[in-house]
Amino acid sequence: MARTNLENIIPIYRIGDGYVIAKDGSVTVGFILTLPEYDSLSKADLRDDGSGDGMRLYTQLEAAIKDLDEGYTFHQQDIIYYAPQDLPHYDNYLSKTVNRMYNGKRWLSSKSYIFITKQKSISIQSDYSDEAIDKIVSVIKRFRAALSQFSPRRMDDKDWLEYLRDFFSMQGRCALDLSFQDQKFGNYKMAGIAVLADPHIKSLRDKVRNNATSSPYAQRFNALVSPLCWSVPCYKIINNIISREDPVAIRKHLKTFTRNIAFLGKAAASHIASAETMAEIIETGESLPVYHHFNAFLIYPENEETAIEDKLDIALEKMQIAPTRLSLDFEHIFMSSIGGCCSGLEFPLDMYPTFLDEVTVFSNLEADYAQARDGIVLNDTHGKPVVVDIFNETMRNSQISNRNFTAIGPSGSGKSVSANKLISGLVQTDEYFNFILDDGESYEMLHYLMGEKSGYMRMTPTGEELSSNPFLIPFVDPKNDSEKLLVPELEMLTSLILLLWDQNNGLGLKDDPGKTAYIKKLLYDFYSLRYEQRTEYVNFDSFYKYIIQQHERGTLNDKYFDFDSFELVLHQYSKEGEWSLLLNSQNNSLNLAPQLRMCIVELKAVSNVKSIYKIVLYLVMLMAKKVLAEAPTKYKIFWLDEAWKLLDDPYFGDFIKYLCAPVQAA
Repeated sequence: MARTNLENIIPIYRIGDGYVIAKDGSVTVGFILTLPEYDSLSKADLRDDGSGDGMRLYTQLEAAIKDLDEGYTFHQQDIIYYAPQDLPHYDNYLSKTVNRMYNGKRWLSSKSYIFITKQKSISIQSDYSDEAIDKIVSVIKRFRAALSQFSPRRMDDKDWLEYLRDFFSMQGRCALDLSFQDQKFGNYKMAGIAVLADPHIKSLRDKVRNNATSSPYAQRFNALVSPLCWSVPCYKIINNIISREDPVAIRKHLKTFTRNIAFLGKAAASHIASAETMAEIIETGESLPVYHHFNAFLIYPENEETAIEDKLDIALEKMQIAPTRLSLDFEHIFMSSIGGCCSGLEFPLDMYPTFLDEVTVFSNLEADYAQARDGIVLNDTHGKPVVVDIFNETMRNSQISNRNFTAIGPSGSGKSVSANKLISGLVQTDEYFNFILDDGESYEMLHYLMGEKSGYMRMTPTGEELSSNPFLIPFVDPKNDSEKLLVPELEMLTSLILLLWDQNNGLGLKDDPGKTAYIKKLLYDFYSLRYEQRTEYVNFDSFYKYIIQQHERGTLNDKYFDFDSFELVLHQYSKEGEWSLLLNSQNNSLNLAPQLRMCIVELKAVSNVKSIYKIVLYLVMLMAKKVLAEAPTKYKIFWLDEAWKLLDDPYFGDFIKYLCAPVQAA
């Protein structure tokens, strides 16, 4: 196999001060891009939505290239390579299982560059001054500002050297093993494709507008070259090169081209007609003419050639292009694809005239998913593990303004499965405490996997775990310390009384502000009396008897308080009632250890007992408030599975508000 002497054929003369000087005097400035993550772009970003606002990113790219002066070349290069994924390692079963599943597998990552080249602008044979380069600076600044949405970072000398190393090493392989003659890199096969002539792509832009990948729950919109980037599993270098030239000069080139091929007769008729049409459009000034070249180089093990070729054909079919397979011109195109060396491509052999708005769609606008410093291990759409911090990093980056989120979907769509995955990632560290309110045994297996770090409480209609006492609030003087009592305890107890009274009777008490205010006043008077009597222990039964006493004394306002209804309905929660254990315990709440990483309360067994279900929910929320407040971890998360059952009831909005207010502060 004939090896290539790179030193003799690389067309780079000098690298310095962030510039690359080619041997023909071309000067290049490079930028490293931060592209959007794939499957994250909207219809307005890539497709025509009918409002005239579609193709936003392509339109912005087109405007940036238009802003370049004539004699400049735009060159976007994407290097798609394999990189190991650095996943978090924790000393627990879940973490070890996750890492074992991904160990040893290969995953595609990417780097994206833009090179702006001023063609043949200096003479390297003579001593050139910085003034020759400084003339380029204003153009480069305009271009950089126009592409601010991609956060372009100017490449310095170190970046250039690192880039060239990556370009020629092909992910760690020896550059001395490169053979253009055999199109091999050691034991690896090299393949090249290129668009070298008008591929009849005038409709590609429309195809990009209208093409989308659909699913039952979402539509994904991807860049034109995404199938080539991410669906062909091998190392790739992809180049989109657009050269700005004088429109008059391009018209002359077209006329010369038609004269040179006229002798072919009928065989050249369609090409001549296309060139003449383009010349007419150029004359009108309707579109900006440019020279264009697109190519891709792939490297893969020889034994994978058939599989790679098949996937490449599928990707090109999705792109709806049929490029040329490179052979004799392989070396020339490859070397001209080095950043700063695109001046080696020339019309008509390597580039073809077209219009700018037709070829910006060849630029890649998507990158692989960025890895968070810490978080949950998820999969992207290609099966690659991605560490995602859905709470803290997004807060720091101002992507979200709070840490609440909702999962919505029909039964069987995977809400609980997704929640299990998120929770399993969060509980592996000591930073998060998770309190889960379940109604369907969706998290029982997760509890067993967590072992002693998880607490589990299964609520039953007759179990002692129902015993609680929300009326046992801090013993304070309501008159002198009213804020502590009235906010939020009195609000909470008022909602509880209304719920006990109204849950199955449809009285609409909550919608009557007068009755609500009166119950709150009764509670205030009740606690004031207990303070005067120095009675620290209270429960629902003592409040129930207080109301009876007030009725006997004739102090109740009949306009706002129906005593007969109150006594009849709420008697079942007094000490003589059927559900006395619910509200009359010696303790103020149910109990789960806050030192755990996860606590699960299962409500399935009581969900069909209408007389107590909502009360149990309320009591569990009180327990959650206590446990979340006392948990030593940095972050607390309250999970409501089947939350619609709660949100469908007007009383539970107040309960959730009461629960979350102090937790948010903590």
